[in-house]
Amino acid sequence: MTKKLDLHSEMRKIRIITRRSNLAMKQVSEVLSFFPELNSEIILCDSFGDEYKDISLLTNTDSGIFTRELDSALLKNTGDVAIHSAKDLSIPIPYGLEVIALLEAFNKTDSLVSRHHKKLNELPDNTKIGASSQLRKEQVLRIRPDLEIISVRGAIEERLNLIDTGEIDALIVATCAMKRLNNEHRIAEILPFETHPLQGNLAVVARENREDLKTIFSEVDIRKNYGKVYLTGFGPGNPELLTLKADKILTEADIIFYDDSVPGDHLNKYNSEKVYAGKRKGNHSMEQQEINELVCHAAQKGKQVVRLKGGDPMIFGRGGEEIDYLRQRLIDVEVIPGITSATAAAAVAVIPLTQRGISSSVSFCTGHPENKIVVPGSDTLVYYMGASSLKKIVKEVISHGWPPQTPIALVHNASRPDQKIKVSTLENILNITETWDSPLIVIIGNTIKPERLQKQSWKKLKQTLTKELTG
Repeated sequence: MTKKLDLHSEMRKIRIITRRSNLAMKQVSEVLSFFPELNSEIILCDSFGDEYKDISLLTNTDSGIFTRELDSALLKNTGDVAIHSAKDLSIPIPYGLEVIALLEAFNKTDSLVSRHHKKLNELPDNTKIGASSQLRKEQVLRIRPDLEIISVRGAIEERLNLIDTGEIDALIVATCAMKRLNNEHRIAEILPFETHPLQGNLAVVARENREDLKTIFSEVDIRKNYGKVYLTGFGPGNPELLTLKADKILTEADIIFYDDSVPGDHLNKYNSEKVYAGKRKGNHSMEQQEINELVCHAAQKGKQVVRLKGGDPMIFGRGGEEIDYLRQRLIDVEVIPGITSATAAAAVAVIPLTQRGISSSVSFCTGHPENKIVVPGSDTLVYYMGASSLKKIVKEVISHGWPPQTPIALVHNASRPDQKIKVSTLENILNITETWDSPLIVIIGNTIKPERLQKQSWKKLKQTLTKELTG
């Protein structure tokens, strides 16, 4: 992978910021081994985590504990690049900085180091075992709940010394760290643990827009072979309401992971692999973690990936969770918005969600039965996923002071041929015996006018509507 670049000798010396530990210096040497002609200067920096070793990593959630001071030095132009263990990165990367290279991980596992080379299942009860993350603690206790987990800090040599001096009996440590420091002989066993998604990777960070540095370090950046993920909204279900950009992205996609609310037959027009990843109450084709992993792996293989969701992916679509998962793995993600089912339901039921003199605010809420029903202080309320908890929603709204005569609209499958609309009042809904299937949007407020729906010109609609208007 080593390649000579003539521009190296022509550039001024590149200042590389790193922490002082032997492991950090090994990591710098590992990166520089790909660039033997690079003119560089090493600048040592103490991080907050290095200085305050009494802070337990079992409870501390500060993601920048080992990088903040190095990031600050870059922003102040004290150095040009910083080299980190990628798992120590603060995600999202601080404003003004970017990861310009992510190196391949040569090992992503955790190892057990122990006195007398005992394996995890061989350790005596109540053995003191050192760990430096909450994840490691949980995984050890899942297998050996009888063990005592001790928070350990410091350089790898300092942690190993805790075993040698008898302060602890065993230690969980990254295998890559042991190998980089030539301590592989001390490993008792490789553990079958889930590890940090960037464990074993090295990251090169620089100020934004340093194209000169990007040109150099792109040689080792594994992300140049990555694809991209488009978190895309399909809209409420009517293909005519799909945005132009979403259609363009779907046309160019290599693989589409689509939800239950997306009509699969419409996707036949796109020449891509399709993976159904739908989830309905009590019927999940795959769990969220599995979806996240499949989407991530497809992008890492270089594919252009569309994660297609009904409505808008950022409104009750777990979009935030999926973005966080991908960005923690330094996957490029772009969000393509879609028409959310609330605005689609309001449109087909001819309900202005806001109206001068009547409603100056609107709240989108979840009506999912597993969640607490909240009643915000807005003039119009919209509840998603309201089928299973319709009467619970109505009772909660009335208990918060809404008059029982307040209009309510129920819209099932908004914008689709089988859409169904009912306009009534809160008190009447409590007395109905009919049931509603998902997906159901519930709209509550005084902007609902049954006469608007009755005067709608149905001839202009392609869908067949069932109107059940009361009160």
